[in-house]
Amino acid sequence: MGSNVHNSTPSPLLASDVVDYLRHNPDFFIHHPDLLHKLTFPERFMDGNIVDLQKIVLDKLRHDFTQLQVNQETLLANSRDNLSTQNKIHQAILLLLTATDLSNFIDLLKVDVAVLLDVDVINLSFEENKLNVETPLLVELPRLPSGTIHAVMQGVGFLLRDEIIGDSRIFGNMAGVVRSDALMRLTLKPQNTQAILAFGVRHPGYFHAGQGIELLNFLARIIEYCLNLWIPTFNK
Repeated sequence: MGSNVHNSTPSPLLASDVVDYLRHNPDFFIHHPDLLHKLTFPERFMDGNIVDLQKIVLDKLRHDFTQLQVNQETLLANSRDNLSTQNKIHQAILLLLTATDLSNFIDLLKVDVAVLLDVDVINLSFEENKLNVETPLLVELPRLPSGTIHAVMQGVGFLLRDEIIGDSRIFGNMAGVVRSDALMRLTLKPQNTQAILAFGVRHPGYFHAGQGIELLNFLARIIEYCLNLWIPTFNK
């Protein structure tokens, strides 16, 4: 059978076709605002003494649209980072809850949780006082002279620092690699023993004052709760 179908190339789009389409679709650029910054508009007035407000408005719209795109991309990136961090914190907590004793708990915290959260060192230490000097099980943790935590934490409960030289009182022999840290104050009851949970990394700026602390604070509170369970002397 013969075919009546013939190959034909579409006729070229004329400027009048575009004009006609836009006249019948006046909301086109509302649905495609990204095209605005690619268009070139004529200046309405060529006289140097007259300001073309339309061009100024269009330039501002283009700038605002570009800035909006940047803000959206930043927001999406931050949301992805926050979700990833949240998942890692939840995994860390579930891992710590598998501990069989205090020694195992500390090993999981210092090794497995450090790897999971991608930090170079996690350390946990407490201040000596008259009531806890002979407390069993605290031999697992480094001791600090009374008043050390208040001095290091500058009187606050949570501290993020972006560019530092690691404090050997807090990070021990790993202090040399630490250039940014997150410090969290813990309270071990009922002797009200002050402890410090410290995360250290080798990259300056990894932690900084503008960061949200909700997830790290949640992890710190879980660790504080678990420690109070693992040190029964504190609960008598």
